[in-house]
Amino acid sequence: MSLPAPQGSICLVAGSAIPDLAQAISDYINVPLLDCVVGRFNDGEISIEIRDNVRNNHVFIIQSTCANVNDTTIELLLMARTFVRANAQQITVVIPYIGYSRQDTGATNNVATVAGADVVMLLQAAGVTDIISLNLHSDQIGGFFSGSVDNLKPWLVFVEPILKLAVSEMDDGAAITLVAPSAKAVPRVQEVRAKLLEAGLDTNLAVIIRDVTPLQSVPDASLTAEALIQTKAKLSRTMVGEEYVVDAHCIMIDDIAFSGNTLFGTVECLDAAGARSVRAFVTHPVFSQPTCMATIAALDPLVALYVTDSIPLSSRDDVPDKVHVVTTAEIFGEAIIRTYSSEVLPNNISSRDILDLSSSSLTASPRRRRFHLNQ
Repeated sequence: MSLPAPQGSICLVAGSAIPDLAQAISDYINVPLLDCVVGRFNDGEISIEIRDNVRNNHVFIIQSTCANVNDTTIELLLMARTFVRANAQQITVVIPYIGYSRQDTGATNNVATVAGADVVMLLQAAGVTDIISLNLHSDQIGGFFSGSVDNLKPWLVFVEPILKLAVSEMDDGAAITLVAPSAKAVPRVQEVRAKLLEAGLDTNLAVIIRDVTPLQSVPDASLTAEALIQTKAKLSRTMVGEEYVVDAHCIMIDDIAFSGNTLFGTVECLDAAGARSVRAFVTHPVFSQPTCMATIAALDPLVALYVTDSIPLSSRDDVPDKVHVVTTAEIFGEAIIRTYSSEVLPNNISSRDILDLSSSSLTASPRRRRFHLNQ
C-alpha cells in the first residue's frame, strides 16, 4: 500500500498582465513570488523560464487575460505547461478577468465559436487543475472544465466602499438605490443588496430593461466624447422601479465595461429620471474604445466610477479623477490560502466576517488576515 503524496509548499507566480496585483497578493499572504521570466522574441513569440524549484508544490499562476488578450492567453497556457514540465503537484490559475468570456453562446443562424468555453478547455488541456476568477460574465463556463472553478462574487469587493459612501458622501437622508443595468445583471445586484442589508444598510432596487439591438453596432471611434454620450442616450431603455430613482443616490453595478454602451446609457437614463446622484461600480474595466475615458470625464451626471484592479489602468494616462480603483488583493489572497488549505472560500463567508462594522455608524474597514506559511 502506497502512502499519499505529502502536500507541497505554496508557490505564487506572476504573469505579465497584472504584476502590481500579483505583488499585492504576495504581500498580503506573505508568500514571495517565484523567479519566473516571461520573455519575448523579436518575432513576438513568448518564452517562459522558471528559475526556482517547484517540484511537488502547489503553484498559483496570477494572470488576467487582458490588454492584448491573445498574447496574455498564450502566455498563461505556456506558463501552465512549463510548470507541468517542472513537476508541479497542482496548478491553480488565478484569473481575475478571463478574456473571451463574453463569447458564451453561439450565433443564432450560423456556426460560431463559444470562446469562453474553448479557453477553459485549453487551460485544462495545458494541465491546469483549478481556476479562481472574479465575477465571471457567464457561470456556465465552469461546466466545460473538469476541475473546480471558483467564481468570487462582486459583493466581496463592493460592500466596503458602498458602506463608506453611505456614511460620508451619501449621508444626507436621501434613499440609496442599487441599479441593475440589464435583466441579466439582477442576480449579482441582488446579491450585493443582500450583503449590504446583512451589514445593516437597507437599499432599494431598480432595473433597466434595454433594447440590445442598437448595441450590436460599435460607435465610430472618431466621435467626440459629447457626441458619444448622445449616441448612448438614444438607446431604448425601460426602467422598472423608477419611483426608487427619483431624488435618490443611485449606484449602478455591472460586471464588465467593454465599449461603455451600458455605463453611459444607464447614467443618462438615471439622470433623466431625476436621480440625486449617480455612481457606478464595475468589476472589469476593459474600456476597449479609445474615447471611453474622455466620455467618462465629460459625463457630468456620473459622480464617480469604481472599478477593480482585475485589469490594470496604471499604464493609461487618460484616466479621469472620478475613476477609483478598488483592490482585489485581499479577496484573492483569501481564496488562494483557502484553496491551498482546503478551507471554505470567501464566497461562503458572511459580510460581517470580513468587515468590522459598527451597527450605529455603518463604518467599515477590512479585517486583515496575515498568513505565515512554512515554505
